Amino acid sequence: NHVSSAVWCCSGNDGEGLWHTERYPEQEWLRGLRLVARRYSKNPRVVGFDLRNEIRANGAILPTWGSGDVFTDWSIAAIKGAKEVLKEQQDLLIVVSGIHFGMRLSEVPNRPI
Repeated sequence: NHVSSAVWCCSGNDGEGLWHTERYPEQEWLRGLRLVARRYSKNPRVVGFDLRNEIRANGAILPTWGSGDVFTDWSIAAIKGAKEVLKEQQDLLIVVSGIHFGMRLSEVPNRPI
């Protein structure tokens, strides 16, 4: 998913750049992941799960990787999300995109997950 709300995707100021928004806090994102994972847990054609697509700036708030800031650190959120999905279906491949529209992966070697 690119966005949490029914809006056109994507820009750096659409309010949908992170995995959480004011309207949909992180717990709602995690609940949604569980719901979808549970729904397809018995479907043998589903082999992978993309946690969130195109993490990007949310206005002036920039996503981070490995910063330790639970509000912006996508690596922390991705681990939480993966754990929720794997509770429902432990054999799925978990896809974690890079930050800044998936174009930035330079921090990943410093904080592999």
